[in-house]
Amino acid sequence: MTTVPVLLVLAASAGLGLYNLREWWVGRRRIGLMAAHLLLGVGGAEALVGLLHGSDLADDDPLRHTAKLALLLLGAAIFTGFGAPLLRKSGFANLALAAHVGAGLASFLLALTLGARL
Repeated sequence: MTTVPVLLVLAASAGLGLYNLREWWVGRRRIGLMAAHLLLGVGGAEALVGLLHGSDLADDDPLRHTAKLALLLLGAAIFTGFGAPLLRKSGFANLALAAHVGAGLASFLLALTLGARL
């Protein structure tokens, strides 16, 4: 399996996430764009799992470990992305959003590294 579709889906999710962050900074929430960002993120995670299982990398290959770390961080980004709206009243929403952005960005950068090496 080629890495181009995986990287395209993750890049679209990251780009839409940046746009959603800009909208959040100016005080707007666009639910449809957030839903599209969520679907692209989950689709990217699924594509990354498919890439990992469809590859012929050995179990001890560093690229396999990189892909697993990218998946772990993407899962953390999805989890904190779901948690941020739920924590809005408790005051931890901004912290969850910062964790979401950090984990998502790190996962995207690891996926780019993986794409450059495969």
